[in-house]
Amino acid sequence: MVLAEPSQKWQPAARGELRPEMGGGPWQLALAASIETSLRDTHYDIIVGGVATRIAEEWPLRPGAAVALAWRPRF
Repeated sequence: MVLAEPSQKWQPAARGELRPEMGGGPWQLALAASIETSLRDTHYDIIVGGVATRIAEEWPLRPGAAVALAWRPRF
């Protein structure tokens, strides 16, 4: 059993993000919610006895979240 060779070197994707930012002075806090999708079919195969078998696929839409704290001094 071996992993199949990659058929693509890069994978284009689309991502949307909602990111409210708040803060005062040099400090800024951001909360983000995002959704991402691949623009090509992405799956993972193994080769067993010369036959490729699909073992996993990506979710069509992948959710995400982030919290960021930034320091932006003003000189």
